[in-house]
Amino acid sequence: MEFLVNGVKYATMEEAQEAEKKLEVEKAKKETALAEKKADLAKINTTANDYLKLVKENNQKRAELRKAEQEAYKTYRKELDDFAEKHQGYHLTYKRDGDNVEFQIEEVKQKTLEDYFKEMEEVNKRFNRFWNSIWD
Repeated sequence: MEFLVNGVKYATMEEAQEAEKKLEVEKAKKETALAEKKADLAKINTTANDYLKLVKENNQKRAELRKAEQEAYKTYRKELDDFAEKHQGYHLTYKRDGDNVEFQIEEVKQKTLEDYFKEMEEVNKRFNRFWNSIWD
């Protein structure tokens, strides 16, 4: 008499039972490996979701910081523009000492058009003297 286990013929019942036990052990190993793989995948899924959540939160925080920075810059520019309009110009300098920044606003020394033409007239005279001295 022949015994059939998983498509394989065995001559004795003992051989067939042993083959069945081996198949059950292999099946249990595969199921254990599959359960372990699913657990690892669940752990990775949780870690990935935590990471993505943190990235989203950080992006929101960065956006809030950028917005606050832009608002502070707008306020600063408005005050600077108001100062320039009220006092007819300025020259802004700053000194940095570590993390401390000190701003200084200096008055602009504006030249009138008349002053500019006087200076240019003097420059032209010197220029002409120079060329005349070369060609004479």
